[in-house]
Amino acid sequence: TLDRSSAASDVYKRQGQCLGLLGSNGAGKTTLLSLLSGVLQPLDGLIVWQGERRLGLVPQQLAFYAGLKVKENLALFSDLYGLRGIERRQRLERCIASTSLEDKLERRAERLSGGEQRRLNFAIGLLQPAELYLFDEATVGVDAASRQLLLDAVQQLTADGLSLIHI
Repeated sequence: TLDRSSAASDVYKRQGQCLGLLGSNGAGKTTLLSLLSGVLQPLDGLIVWQGERRLGLVPQQLAFYAGLKVKENLALFSDLYGLRGIERRQRLERCIASTSLEDKLERRAERLSGGEQRRLNFAIGLLQPAELYLFDEATVGVDAASRQLLLDAVQQLTADGLSLIHI
């Protein structure tokens, strides 16, 4: 049994914390995040939360629609996350600003550079209303400036009292 309440509830007790998972390639870090988020089900045993927690996942693999424009992807995912009204507008504005995608909104996702696609993936993950965000190598393959931009966004999330687990 993997008890999600142990390490993860520790993060909840100290809101605004960022927990980093370290390990070699193939150690199971991505698998752990997939199990914690419910993307994968354990083959044996149980994963138990203490209480109901909202999780946001920024996956390692790019998870958006390449043929859609950036703004269309953001709108689609905000709908899927159930965002409406002022909350939707505020979350969209914050996610676009924190990933510096303002001048890319009319571009098709497939036409973005690799780093811009990674920033779009990050923005989509941040749209999710969550108490705990799981980041699976969210800054892999981006240039130094984009990496700093995304790390600044992570720092702002923790300053806002949200908790993170980051690989």
